[in-house]
Amino acid sequence: MVKIIIVGAKGRMGQALLACAKNFRELEVIAQVGRGDDLVAVIGKGNVVIDFSSPGATAGSVELCARNKKAIVIGTTGFSDSEKSEIGNRKSEIPIVLASNFSTGVNTLFWLTRKAAEILGDGFDLEVVEMHHRLKKDAPSGTAKSLAEILASVRRQQLEKIARHGRVGLVGERTASEIGVHSIRGGDVVGDHTVIFANHGERVELTHKASSRDTFANGALRAAQWLVKQKPGLYDAGRARVEMNSEARIQKPEFQKIVFIALGSNLGDSRQTVLDAMASLQNFSAAPILKSSLWETSPVNCPPDSPKFVNAMAGLMPKEDETPESLLKKLRELEMEFGRPPKKVLNEARPLDLDLIVFGNETRHSPELMLPHPRAHERRFVLQPLSEIAPELILPGQGKTVLQLLAGLPADETVTRLDW
Repeated sequence: MVKIIIVGAKGRMGQALLACAKNFRELEVIAQVGRGDDLVAVIGKGNVVIDFSSPGATAGSVELCARNKKAIVIGTTGFSDSEKSEIGNRKSEIPIVLASNFSTGVNTLFWLTRKAAEILGDGFDLEVVEMHHRLKKDAPSGTAKSLAEILASVRRQQLEKIARHGRVGLVGERTASEIGVHSIRGGDVVGDHTVIFANHGERVELTHKASSRDTFANGALRAAQWLVKQKPGLYDAGRARVEMNSEARIQKPEFQKIVFIALGSNLGDSRQTVLDAMASLQNFSAAPILKSSLWETSPVNCPPDSPKFVNAMAGLMPKEDETPESLLKKLRELEMEFGRPPKKVLNEARPLDLDLIVFGNETRHSPELMLPHPRAHERRFVLQPLSEIAPELILPGQGKTVLQLLAGLPADETVTRLDW
């Protein structure tokens, strides 16, 4: 269990962290530190600090973590160059993740921005536009700064010399070397960022829009979970994401030993039910299970007005002497423990549905059990979570990987990630 201390717990991001942490069984929020609270009094209780406060407060958190050998995840923005340098000076003492944004989408935007700048070359004018809620204190946003820094690094420029923060008056023609950075404030916008590559006759725009702080909170919590296992150093959220994905994925040689089970619920507290059921599946595995994110999915072939599902995928290492039939019996018993009544209507709403998708390379063709699951290769709500933990898996009888099957599906199912 990773024990977390949240600094800035009374702020908007702090509240999002507290709400999202309830979905992480491997994490426990051991202390909350807000303005006026003393981090010194609780620093010894945690493994890692997550700080979304202010530059001055964060500097104190880093110093205290270094003295106590605690890892720290920093989501605070608005640092000066000297403040960033001071944080970097601690990288030989403790593991640190410093990121302007923890969302998967924004880190993808960082990657795409670099690639686009490399491909398009110097002939395109570069502009970065960001919008945030009216209460945000710093401008431009940390994410916008990161985007501009990426653009400058590709062109081997020093951002502080060529950045243009807004334009007013008779400023003359735009120079080819400058990078425009523009901030908009208003309403309750969580965060919008657009990178513009403009040339004569064409324009490329890369945009990310965030509608919930949960995506940032989930990313920071995952980063904290990853960081406690790392050596001292200064890491970014993108690296944490890539390495966590690498740890979670199964390699091809082991597919023949793995059991994959699809979890679904669309009755009651579906999110919590799926999380609890996934924890129970650990009892059936000879090794730590692999777990996908939770996904909200549209009902498929269900009665009219059926509620949406929460789906996930788990990968188990079967215990010695376990067979597909014996495991199926355990899954049916677990469904009943979670309150699933005998089936009356086909695909009716249920508190828990556990489908045995794959049992290694085993095949079955009986009324009681079909292996692999006969419709798994056609269902986005199966393939999407499965692609997170076994993207290169080839289902018995199929000639394509899970990722390839997923890419070939029609867009007739809606799936939305609920947590990272």
